[in-house]
Amino acid sequence: MGAIRPHGTIAAPLRPPEEHVSDFIDDPVVNALITLHHGLPRQGPGSDATTRRLLALARPLPERPKVLDLGCGPGRASLLLAAAGAEVTAVDTHQPYLDELREAAARRGLAERSAPRTSPWPNCPTPIAAPT
Repeated sequence: MGAIRPHGTIAAPLRPPEEHVSDFIDDPVVNALITLHHGLPRQGPGSDATTRRLLALARPLPERPKVLDLGCGPGRASLLLAAAGAEVTAVDTHQPYLDELREAAARRGLAERSAPRTSPWPNCPTPIAAPT
């Protein structure tokens, strides 16, 4: 792990555990965030209750709505939405997060409602194709 200099600057890039560096983005800020959030169930703000509340506010919805979860992390919101009946395309740049999502979806019987995809966004001008 890199040393932290005064004023919060990073002396050397932080790196996630070695098994999670295959797709590592060479950016010290992203590197630090991935390291900080490694192993946590959610990598951003919000909660399961927030996701449920927003889903309720979006009513009426089709019987099987299609959801695009960009920056899905390990897929906490994706899994909740899939369990609620949505067909979810979950996109992230960090393959280990998508692997966690794929495993969790399989354990919960949601693999057919969740489609993890990796993407080099935000530098990718090509749109993400939803599952057909």
